[in-house]
Amino acid sequence: MRIAAVLLSCLSFLACEEEPVPSIDGLWEGAVTVQGAEIGFSVKFATLDGELTATMDIPSQMAYRLPLQNVSFDGSRVYFELDSPAGLATHEGTLAEGRITGAFKQGGAEGEFFLEYVVPEELPYDTQDVSVETGPGVTLAGTLSLPRTEGPHPAVILITGSGPENRDEEVFGFKPFKLLADYLTPLGVAVLRCDDRGVGGSTGSGTEPTTADLAGDVTAQMDFLARRPEIDPGRIGLLCHSEGSIIAYMVAAQTDGPAFIILLGGPACNGEKIVNAQLVLLSRAEGATEEQIAKSLDLQNRIFGALRSGEGYDELKGETERLMRESLADLPEEELAKIPDMDAYVKATVEAQFAALDSPWFRFFLDYDPARDLAKITCPLLAVWGEFDLQVPAEDNRARMEEVLSEAGHTDHTLEIFPRANHLFQETQTGAFSEYAELPKEFAPGFLDLISGWLLPRVGLPQ
Repeated sequence: MRIAAVLLSCLSFLACEEEPVPSIDGLWEGAVTVQGAEIGFSVKFATLDGELTATMDIPSQMAYRLPLQNVSFDGSRVYFELDSPAGLATHEGTLAEGRITGAFKQGGAEGEFFLEYVVPEELPYDTQDVSVETGPGVTLAGTLSLPRTEGPHPAVILITGSGPENRDEEVFGFKPFKLLADYLTPLGVAVLRCDDRGVGGSTGSGTEPTTADLAGDVTAQMDFLARRPEIDPGRIGLLCHSEGSIIAYMVAAQTDGPAFIILLGGPACNGEKIVNAQLVLLSRAEGATEEQIAKSLDLQNRIFGALRSGEGYDELKGETERLMRESLADLPEEELAKIPDMDAYVKATVEAQFAALDSPWFRFFLDYDPARDLAKITCPLLAVWGEFDLQVPAEDNRARMEEVLSEAGHTDHTLEIFPRANHLFQETQTGAFSEYAELPKEFAPGFLDLISGWLLPRVGLPQ
């Protein structure tokens, strides 16, 4: 009887134990819909010392690893908050059948959100989380992808374009650097890709350094790889996108530069010419009239003049605000309805634009002529532009680069214009920026083959 009593007592205790709460640790991707607009975002949940934590990425806003507060999960209800300049954003949802759905609130705006669990990939290569110290107060966080073949391996460092970007160079959910790592590493090429300064796990400011400062970051990454036993220090190269190509010019012009460089959508003209061409082509693709384009171009050039002279810069803000209001007035009613306070929106947008123009980075970019460094490069060089690139126009920049390299006596360069590709090398019909979010999250057919077909023979790997 005493044994039976003990057994009954144990069974009673077990019956009263609570079922363990299932874990939501891992990456979840989805979107919030508010005021008629859908904004993609992802949340990474992790349990640390028994406490549930989370960070959020919002690629369309170039915001990554944003810390979330008051994160909780009780088995069905999910709650978290994001503190932002626009006000506290709350997300309260329910987990059911592998999907979190619920309500979003921020200030007076209300909407809905959803998140779906992302099943971790089975990669055909190994990865390591690494950190690279590049200067006082600056440490870059990144991913080193390593082939599973015997080393030491050739390696390539991926360099992002302008603006704060994460290690995947993510734009509207498209992750070009992740795709490049997935493609090149199984072929035998190690790949290092890092978050930009001030982005994700990297420290430092993303707005204060010039392109010349960022070139120092790349040199530090080359030194980092050269010290690793898995990497062949004589076969380290650079693969760069857009403004990242300027960084490559600077690094490759040095005596101990990279073994090769691959330039994707790289400018060969000075910054002023590039930005003016962007304004004309992007505005035209979005339906602006030639009169509107002419006004915008004239204003932009006067702003550049004021930047250089230091005179009349603040006065031009008012004119920019007026021109922006005229442009917004042509929007459809449903689009205008998404801007509840037009004056506040215009003022905030123009202030942000002028702050970016007055940054050390833009002042350097405006007058930098790539020819001065391109002429010093001696390593093998591949440059590719998209036929429909409206940000770094293909033919003008290809012709300028050919002229500079030929005059300098460079003997191993390949310059290609890839058909039907935009600035991100997605297949496109127009190249318009508004298409970016709608296009498939993949490179144009044949683009990766072009890269490997040029690269592998130069690093001694079979095609």
